[in-house]
Amino acid sequence: MWFGRANASPRPTVGEILILTAILVAIGVAMVPCHWTSTWADEEFTGWVVPIANRLAGGQLLYTDGGHLPLPPLSFVLASLLFGSHGIWLSESALNFTFQCLAIVILYVGLSRRLPRPVPFLAALATMPIFFSLAKTIAYDAIAQALASLVAVTALVEALPGCGRAPPMRDPAARRPHAARRLVAVAAATAACVLAKQSTGFGAALGVCGVLVLFPRTDPLRQRMRRMGAYVAAVIAALLLGCVVLSPFMSISGFVTDVFVTGSEPKGGSLTLLANLYGYISQIWGEWTPTMMGGVLALVILGTAASRWSDGDSGTGTGEPDGRNPRTLVIGSLWLTYVAALAGVAGGLFAVISRGPSPLMLTAFSPIFGFLPGQLLSAGLFLCLLLVALAGLSSILPDRLRPTGIGPLVVLSLVLFSTALFHSLSDRRFRWTYDNNPLIMMAVAALIALSWRALRRLFPRARVAFVVLTSVGAFALQLGMWSTPGATTQRVRMCTETWPEVRYLRGAKLMAKGAGMRDVAHLVRQLAPNATDTVLLLPEDPNVESWFERPRPALSGAIVFVDQYWDRYVDVDFARLERDPPKVIVIGPRYHGRFVQLFYHGNTGAARLIERVDRELLPRHYRLLAEQKIKINVKEDFMDIYVRVEDVH
Repeated sequence: MWFGRANASPRPTVGEILILTAILVAIGVAMVPCHWTSTWADEEFTGWVVPIANRLAGGQLLYTDGGHLPLPPLSFVLASLLFGSHGIWLSESALNFTFQCLAIVILYVGLSRRLPRPVPFLAALATMPIFFSLAKTIAYDAIAQALASLVAVTALVEALPGCGRAPPMRDPAARRPHAARRLVAVAAATAACVLAKQSTGFGAALGVCGVLVLFPRTDPLRQRMRRMGAYVAAVIAALLLGCVVLSPFMSISGFVTDVFVTGSEPKGGSLTLLANLYGYISQIWGEWTPTMMGGVLALVILGTAASRWSDGDSGTGTGEPDGRNPRTLVIGSLWLTYVAALAGVAGGLFAVISRGPSPLMLTAFSPIFGFLPGQLLSAGLFLCLLLVALAGLSSILPDRLRPTGIGPLVVLSLVLFSTALFHSLSDRRFRWTYDNNPLIMMAVAALIALSWRALRRLFPRARVAFVVLTSVGAFALQLGMWSTPGATTQRVRMCTETWPEVRYLRGAKLMAKGAGMRDVAHLVRQLAPNATDTVLLLPEDPNVESWFERPRPALSGAIVFVDQYWDRYVDVDFARLERDPPKVIVIGPRYHGRFVQLFYHGNTGAARLIERVDRELLPRHYRLLAEQKIKINVKEDFMDIYVRVEDVH
């Protein structure tokens, strides 16, 4: 095979698991308590699953009046079951970190069954600093990514019968029940992913459909299509069952309406999401197509020439070239892929020099990552795309020209790349690295595996040279990746403050720059001294609202934010606010909040409600009492605090 024999590393080792566990625990102890941000839309969605879960535990139903939300219920229900109505910010931070760890562990286990040791271990190590350098603690993202990893690994077992513990069965009658059970397992994992985040789940499902059409090649295409149809039906059945199980926490009809029928409306509509998807594909096509197509063309030419020199495969079924003539398609594919990876890095360097950061580079999305790791991940993404392209190409090539042994990495690359495409469709940028997508680990693993395989071909008899070069390469990769979270380490060190007066932040460590928001919470409590006094924060941040320890007004949506609130609720909710105006209204951040609105979709429902409150409600009933200065990153901003006129003494 390209990446070593199937039994080269049949299972994870205890030593590697212990090392990974020790590192993850150490990172968790240091990072989980650190509240890196202090206000809404700073580093995005800093923990608002648990506040809504607390409402569920208090009797609120999702997708009914007061609980309308375009997100699926799984993360909120899970948090509600785990923490009841007493969840705090630290609860969500720990939940988020746990599922980030699960994504790495699941992929490590899956890769360990198909790649030679220690490639999966090194890929997991290199992935950690990237996963944990993002100050984003919104649990539904991490839950969806972990479930997408589970879908990819279970799809690997389903599509390639010999990849799991059970040996391949040659008797079709004996294989049928076993394959059916595995297909159900893939469908159940996919349904769970859809119930965590629909875009992520749909992307994973599309990837699995592609896998089922491609593999196993020994089955007729009609049979593979039937298997794909059975998978889709099983996913739908699992979704229906999941809705029944979750029905105590939600309205099923409301769920279908809010999430599937109208869920794209707050994000700009279906056409906007399709335009974003087209933009992602355009980015990738423009960045990598020349190199990729050139590589595939050269591969076909090399394979044609190689077929004249030898039969290519020794007939063992391993995909290894025979000992008589090493100039086979397999060797040529290895070398071409390795050269293409280097060409990808060189192309990225040229892009930076000529026109600035490449849209696929990690450095284009976050300044905390270094240049070299961004280029390495871009090269790894190219390798994943090349593997998928080779799999599609091989389906139209004669048998003797088909590259062998790429199945396992094609399965994982196809599922995880499809997941990455759909995960953040509401954003115009293809942020495959920003949201801790498990494709990161796949890209690193492909880069290591192909590089090592090429070096082994380069030094077939010089074992010492191979060991030295691979050791140096592995060390350089780890050094590059683990040197990236310098800013993260600095931010963690800056989290030294505690706010004992805020129950929701019990156990959390905050930065000193959050003092302005601490003053906001203190002033709001003073202005609304009774526990029943309502306080409205616009745009809403359930995390910050929890600091006030006061109820929000009765509104239609679970959260009034740019991509979470429907425009059709604006007039109804404004009428409610006029009938029963809250005692205190907090609007802000004054500048950053407007930037976020415009950055996403401009005049959304949330923006229109804020505008009506600002122009119609505030002049009639409220007085500006304070303009509290706050900091977002290093920039100065303000929170405007209004109190009802009749309550001003």
